[in-house]
Amino acid sequence: MKKIYYLLFLFSFLLIKVNALEIDLKNPFIKFPKEGEYVLQGFTTVEDKLFTIFINPMEDKPIIKIFKIDDGSLVKSFSIQALGHANDVTYNNNEKKIYVVNGNGEKIVHVLDGETYKYLETKTINLPIRSMTYVSDRDLYAVRTVSVGYFLDNKFVATSNLPFIVGMNFRQDVARQGWAYNDGMLYYSTWSWIRFGGNGTNTIYVYTVDGDTVGRITTKAGIGELENVSFYEDQMILGINTYDDFIEFYKIKKPVIEPEERLENTIEEEPKKESFNYLPIIIGVSLVVVIACFIVIKKRCM
Repeated sequence: MKKIYYLLFLFSFLLIKVNALEIDLKNPFIKFPKEGEYVLQGFTTVEDKLFTIFINPMEDKPIIKIFKIDDGSLVKSFSIQALGHANDVTYNNNEKKIYVVNGNGEKIVHVLDGETYKYLETKTINLPIRSMTYVSDRDLYAVRTVSVGYFLDNKFVATSNLPFIVGMNFRQDVARQGWAYNDGMLYYSTWSWIRFGGNGTNTIYVYTVDGDTVGRITTKAGIGELENVSFYEDQMILGINTYDDFIEFYKIKKPVIEPEERLENTIEEEPKKESFNYLPIIIGVSLVVVIACFIVIKKRCM
């Protein structure tokens, strides 16, 4: 039954039509050249500051940089013990703690003090998570393994054996990045991976915390690799590794994401594009046929 439930969940996900907004990012509020082989990985908003992590190919001496969000000025830069790939970062504003996802398929989360930024401890959990965000109004963590999402309670125990989101980009050319939660919505950043045949565009998928797909926001190709987004007051912050070896952070007015026809005029200075993809319908119908065949075969074998 669980397999059938999963397939039906995926089928309903594929049939959802969402609107797409394309944004043309201009004038980063933070920009500086890449330091050697260090690249931006996870980042998040910590009160009125931007907490960012940069890793090298060895992943042994990450650099943390703290910026003021209001003016983009650098507050602090320091090296810290290894944090793995540091896929994603989230801030628990109730505990005043920062959680860093180790990544690389490991079941490890690193914990830092949200005020001093000192390393506190390592937590081991039962899922190999790659993205994580704190859902403050529910005191839960939304986590992603590869293409499915679960909720964990404040002790990092899954609230259900079944995922609340499935079908998040199975394609080989998609680099799956960080998650961010804001005002009832989950924002999932992805990059169309050029090395694996992608075109370099970035897509932010927007979901409700009930797992419903609401919309997506895309960037133009050529701007670089979007690692994640975070939020501060009425602004969305986007962090990018550019193709010409710069690190850039942008601030835009936070999109007011609402379902279907009301998803309009939500990002300043950006042209709006609406698209409909018939491929999900074809895939969905095929899944229904597969499920029907599975049920018939099972009955005949009984």
